[in-house]
Amino acid sequence: MEDKQLLTIIRQIYDLTLDLKQLQQLLTGLLDSAHCRSLGIHIIDRDNLHVISEMDANADEDNQQSYAEHFDVLKKFLPFIREAELGTESRELYCFRCHELRRFEHAADMFSEQLLHPEVFSLVFREGSYLVQMAFIDGVSQENLFHRLLHVVTILRPHVHKAFDIFHTIESLRNRTVGYKQTMDNLHAGVILFDGSGQAVFSNRRAREVIASTPGLMLTGTRIAGPDAMATGRLRAMIRNAVHHGMENEKKLAVTTIPLAEGDIKSISLLALPLHPDIRALVEPESGIYAAIVIGIYERSNWMDPEILQLLYNLTPAEARLAIALSCGKTLEECSVEAKITLHTARSYLKLIFQKSGTRRQAELVALLRSIPVTLV
Repeated sequence: MEDKQLLTIIRQIYDLTLDLKQLQQLLTGLLDSAHCRSLGIHIIDRDNLHVISEMDANADEDNQQSYAEHFDVLKKFLPFIREAELGTESRELYCFRCHELRRFEHAADMFSEQLLHPEVFSLVFREGSYLVQMAFIDGVSQENLFHRLLHVVTILRPHVHKAFDIFHTIESLRNRTVGYKQTMDNLHAGVILFDGSGQAVFSNRRAREVIASTPGLMLTGTRIAGPDAMATGRLRAMIRNAVHHGMENEKKLAVTTIPLAEGDIKSISLLALPLHPDIRALVEPESGIYAAIVIGIYERSNWMDPEILQLLYNLTPAEARLAIALSCGKTLEECSVEAKITLHTARSYLKLIFQKSGTRRQAELVALLRSIPVTLV
């Protein structure tokens, strides 16, 4: 029965990686497994030792006061734990009781005395940038308490570590995803990203706006569609080829133009491009995103947006602005004055632009940029 209960707790531990609101239920289960009267938990910032969050199970006002007094004494020992855990992956488990701190495996005799009233003791361990303190209030019976705790800790501890690792990974990916989405939504260009099977996995705000306001262009679920079967087939073939080139790290572009029957805009252009390996790495390692569609509308502007060159050739913003200025017929000297950089710096930028775009001379670069038939709002 007890092992079945621990299996339930293990499941709850992993459930916490997705929903921290279930912590209260987990604490109750731990309390029953340890056969203690009350359980409280503190999550402590490892660097400044401030309490980030706290929670308790089955604790009345007297128990909560006992936890507060116990933690006040424990605070003096937290710097020692922090220093002991610096530069190590060991993540030791410490036991704190009666003003004494020991590693848990050496704490058996801390539970040997028969106490006349309930007393607080803590288990403390490090997880990432946190210290976790679990404080228990036991009854007056001390018989086999340490062995009960040892049994529970031995089974649960590896899962706690693994769950924390999963939680940190999820949080990191979530933060990166939010930051990336905000960056993409700030682009003037409409961009749709595609995975290895040619399905759309992300469209930025500008792409959604253009699609919503453009008759004849649709994104249904994860598939892009044109005004008729022929246009749709052409679009999807273009995406498949871009995905293939992305997987092979080939710089090959394709463009199609969809005539529009309504409105002032006569046509819309869609540029399919394989993502540069460095750009794919910024999106998310091993994300499976290989290609993008960039949406442009003819007759709105004669200027190419620098962001498109950053996507096409992994240029920096400064390099992209210089390349566009050169494509407009300006000399390198004029570009350097306009950008407020030295001519030497401009030449260094140009050399990098040549390398990234696969060109060798300024005339080749200008011809390449002018051959891209996409203009962005």
